[in-house]
Amino acid sequence: MSNDDYYKVLNVPKTATQQEIQKAYRKLAKQYHPDLHEDKEKAKQKFQKIQQAYDVLGDEKKRVLYDRFGPNFEQMRGPGGQPFEGQVPPGGMEIDLSQIFGNRRGRSRAGGMGFEEILRQFGGFNPGDFGGRGGESPEPEESSLDIETEITIPFAVSVLGGEHRVTVQRPDGVKTIAVKIPAGIEDRKKIRLKNQGAVGSGNRRGDLYVRVQIAPHPFFRRTGLNLNLSLEITVSEAIWGTTVDVPTPYGTVALKVPPRSNSGRVLRLKGMGVRTDQGQKGDLLVELKVMVPENIPDSQSRELKTLLAQIERQDLRGDLKW
Repeated sequence: MSNDDYYKVLNVPKTATQQEIQKAYRKLAKQYHPDLHEDKEKAKQKFQKIQQAYDVLGDEKKRVLYDRFGPNFEQMRGPGGQPFEGQVPPGGMEIDLSQIFGNRRGRSRAGGMGFEEILRQFGGFNPGDFGGRGGESPEPEESSLDIETEITIPFAVSVLGGEHRVTVQRPDGVKTIAVKIPAGIEDRKKIRLKNQGAVGSGNRRGDLYVRVQIAPHPFFRRTGLNLNLSLEITVSEAIWGTTVDVPTPYGTVALKVPPRSNSGRVLRLKGMGVRTDQGQKGDLLVELKVMVPENIPDSQSRELKTLLAQIERQDLRGDLKW
């Protein structure tokens, strides 16, 4: 195990809550992800240290042992997982617990103190800190074998689906795994990859949970299964109508803009929104935005103003009241 101060690695104080530790880990893991750096080997080493620190501090039981015994706390267990067996416990006195305990339930052959009582003689240790009852060997919980990570995918991949590769730190090393992204996945959803987590006793494997974040699109937004697009048109196009080529996830579509269309009018392209693997379909909602030209020559401006004054005789604000 590394001799690094795990609290310093994650840049958190020793009084940090589990939520603060998780937040710090996510920030650093994203910052030092090997895929985001040219020097991938250097980033990979930093990423491994961050993951190793979180594997300990992110687990409440391991954190208790780390705070008490330091980074080498796992070496305090001997063969079979017995705490301190054949080891030198804090205080420096070497002791063979197999000579004291008559069985795994903690009574000595001489009928003396039980396992818990003797541990308390050596600094007030609580056998529960080691995950077992009395002298029983601790068994790792299934949930502790699960690993969670995050990825950020392009907006287009979240709509159409596809494949994304994720690099994770596992006890057996850094692994790059292909993740299948289902079409229509929502932001912050988790994908479970069975048997891609850590390995426990009896060759049991945990699962890898990948939380998906969706990068924003410069033009499109998503509301449920619908996609939203703001489409700019000219004044003449708004007055006399036009046909505009609109990009969609499934190809370019000719959109007919009716004459006398105002800003804010929404045109619907049915079935051109998000399509899920379950057969659900959303629409593409196109909101028109009439753009007034910025530079109009003075001579044309006067003529245009006279022309519009003859056309625009309707009082648009006559009923406006508080």
